[in-house]
Parts: sequence; C-alpha cells; structure tokens
Amino acid sequence: KPLIISGPPGVGKSHLAHIFFDKRGNEILGKHFERLKENEERKFDQGNYMIPKAHFITLSPKLSNEIKERVEDYYLGSTKPAEIKSWNIQDFLMVLGSKLELELKVTLNFKRFCSRLREFERQRREKFTKFSKQSLWKEYEKMVITRNGKRRSKEEYKKSFPEYLRLFDNQSCEKWYEFVKHIPREEKTLSEISNLAIRKICEIYKEGTLEEREAIKVLESDILVIDEIQDLSVPIIMLLLILHRKPVRNVMIAGDEEQAMAFEGFKW
Repeated sequence: KPLIISGPPGVGKSHLAHIFFDKRGNEILGKHFERLKENEERKFDQGNYMIPKAHFITLSPKLSNEIKERVEDYYLGSTKPAEIKSWNIQDFLMVLGSKLELELKVTLNFKRFCSRLREFERQRREKFTKFSKQSLWKEYEKMVITRNGKRRSKEEYKKSFPEYLRLFDNQSCEKWYEFVKHIPREEKTLSEISNLAIRKICEIYKEGTLEEREAIKVLESDILVIDEIQDLSVPIIMLLLILHRKPVRNVMIAGDEEQAMAFEGFKW
C-alpha cells in the first residue's frame, strides 16, 4: 500500500519526502538504509546502478522550491540513491505537454472561475446567493466535468445525479447551465487537462512508437510523493499514478482535509 500521511499545518508532512526518497531509493538499489546524520557523507559508485527516478509533486511552486532546498541540505555532499526532482503541477504539465505535443495549460482555475462568475452575475443582475463560490466551483469540477474530462449537458447533469446530490434542482439548474455556457469551452480545468494527457499516454503505452515511449520516460517515476493532495482532483492523481513504474508502496501521499483551498468536502 502507499504511505499516507495526514496532519495539520507545521507538523512536517512535506519534509518527510526526502527521507522517503532516501529509504526507497536505497531499497531499489539493494542497499542498507540508515538515515543520514548531520554532517555525515555517504558515497557509492553510481556506475553499476540504474538510478531510480524520484518525483515530488504539489500544486504550490513555493513548496516545490522548498523541497528542492531541503533535499540538497539533507544530502550535502552525499551520493543520492535516486534522481530527485521537485515539480509543481503547472511545470510538470508544461513539460509533459511538450513531450506529448499537446497544449496542457490549465486555463480555468478557481480564480478564473470566480472572475467568470462575477461577469455573469453582473450581466444578469442577479447572484447565486444561496451558495459559496467554493461550492459552485466544486459543483462545476465534480458534477459538470466528468472524470473523462467531458462537460455534461444540462440533461446529463439532471440524469446523472438525483436532486438531493446536486446543488441545483431541476428548476434552478436552468440558471446554473446558463452560467456553465458562459464559460468558453477552450477554458479547461486541471481535471480536463489531466484527462487529455491520460488518453494520449494510454495510446502511447498501447501502440506508440519507441521514440514516443522514450519521450515520456523523463516524467515517469520509480518513487513518487504527491503533496497537498486535498487540492488535487482525481484525474491528476490518476495521471501521476499512470506514470509511476514501481509498486504503490513506493508512493507517498500527504495532505490535510482541513486545508482544502478551492473546494469543500475533501475525503481521503
């Protein structure tokens, strides 16, 4: 099973990543693991080993940079048992898109969604007063956009979920879908972008050329840490796991349901 870490801010969830990389990297190389002590150096010849790839991935550019620094502080002059890279989601998707020859830029995030909502309410001169912006964003991400990255029609929205599971009953969803249509189709959420990538990668794994498979190897992981998971949608997590090559015991997931930024109701 994966290692799952849940806890409030400041307890050091993210900073266990470099220990996880060190332990799993040594295991893959068949070496005995002992945590590095301060000012200790550990050296070994990398020439005879296929060095595993370790990826730390999170939504926050600031946190990804902090982990880069923490990894360097931990190893100092020691030989790393893995090729460790720290990514924020946007940079990861940009590089993946260049490998897949796809445009993988998220153009509809929570902030942009709120901007579109204000435009719509100003034009209509009425507001979605019953619901928070976070609730509306969750409804769009989870109920309008499918796990396959498609946008449900109004009829599909009604048919797919009973009224008690939706924010909008059959009468009030008319106004909701007027707003949904106000969002241009070219503006895509992280879920939609992730599904574009998933479909392309699955095609490559199934029937792609050797050159195509080699192109995405740089983004495949042997050891994977996904941090702040409460802010990530299911499709991006699926994408990261599809690109993971080793068993799920080499995956660490960290987060805190109380810190969810863009939507409500995260559950492990």
